[in-house]
Amino acid sequence: MMFANIRRIIEAAGGTTENILQVTVWLRDISNRAHVNKEWVAMFPNPESRPVRQTEVYGDLPEGRHVGCQFLAVLQ
Repeated sequence: MMFANIRRIIEAAGGTTENILQVTVWLRDISNRAHVNKEWVAMFPNPESRPVRQTEVYGDLPEGRHVGCQFLAVLQ
């Protein structure tokens, strides 16, 4: 769902995933990293053009949330 939301936001702004430069992902539990990695590769299949990514364990996500993110994109 998170990656689908990223795609919706960037497309609503008139861009594509190619415009994304950096993504920060916060996980409540590191065991969710494998799922994030699978979706990451699906959204950004070319390792030569993937944005920079930082993944951190962050236990203070809002109640009921297991993952959060922030991304930076440049649209021209």
